[in-house]
Amino acid sequence: MRKSLALALLLIPSLANASIRFEYGLSSFNGTDGASSITQQETEYSDGYSVGIGYELNRVVGFYLSKTGGNKFSFREGGSAHYLEHRNDVSTTFIGTDIGYTFGQEVTFKPYVALGYNRMKESLHITEVELDEVISASSVTAKESSFFYGVGARVAYKFVSIDVSLLQPAKSTSIWGSDDKTISKLAFGVRF
Repeated sequence: MRKSLALALLLIPSLANASIRFEYGLSSFNGTDGASSITQQETEYSDGYSVGIGYELNRVVGFYLSKTGGNKFSFREGGSAHYLEHRNDVSTTFIGTDIGYTFGQEVTFKPYVALGYNRMKESLHITEVELDEVISASSVTAKESSFFYGVGARVAYKFVSIDVSLLQPAKSTSIWGSDDKTISKLAFGVRF
């Protein structure tokens, strides 16, 4: 009986505040892995995109589905006449919930904890170059699924919102071996 009452108090407080939001924004992939131990002459990082849809059940619980992609890093290994060029592309799909409390009425603020399931795809492309000519090229793709956790905050005014989050897969391996990946997102949304 107490569990049912607690669940009702969590879900019913304000179903009138339920809303759907569509988001688009930037994502940044940060990782420490075996690649960092290689002597690098030149490293380039690029931020990607984030697109998603969310549903706020009430002032406490929300659900979302989002995809990040276009996150890349590349570097060269070797001398100027003969080198290996590495390019790594990462994309991730998240399905999860955000649990927090929405403060305010017209302008709202919701700090939250994010929990859910993610699927990450990582592609590594290696090109061997000698005297400015490509000698060989190869690619490898790895996919993994795991649970994730994170923190975030959302500010909304009328029908627009800004969401900032930092997400960490619970288990993370990569083409380079075991590593520590974090995905940060900044998204701008429209609420209905």
